[in-house]
Amino acid sequence: GPEFSEMLSFGASRPLFVDQDNRQNQALAAANAMAAKAKAERIELHREHLAQTKRWQQTWQSNLKRVADFDRSLIPLTQQRTQAALSAYQGATGSLAEVLAARRMEIDMRMEKLRIQMDTARLWAQLEYLIPEEVQQ
Repeated sequence: GPEFSEMLSFGASRPLFVDQDNRQNQALAAANAMAAKAKAERIELHREHLAQTKRWQQTWQSNLKRVADFDRSLIPLTQQRTQAALSAYQGATGSLAEVLAARRMEIDMRMEKLRIQMDTARLWAQLEYLIPEEVQQ
């Protein structure tokens, strides 16, 4: 204000070096903690990736077995059922609805097999190109 117009003020600061080693240790400990956290996150991501790859492989193998089961038993059984229903219809002992239901079941089985084959092929591609082959020189 006007009553202190001839006054001058100045400020100075000087850091106190009290327990400087401890402060440096804290900074180093914080940096080490961040590095350990990053390493733990990387390890966890690696484990998740490995688990996902194992799930893909197990699902792929399971699907291969399922397709073999379709070829070995399910589709031939539905074909036999369709033939039996058609024979019964031709012999005038069965209805057209039974023939159509049997044929529909056979088509559904074949479509399910194709869906499983498509999923299996997709899994194979994911597993095949998971780690690219080394470039030959």
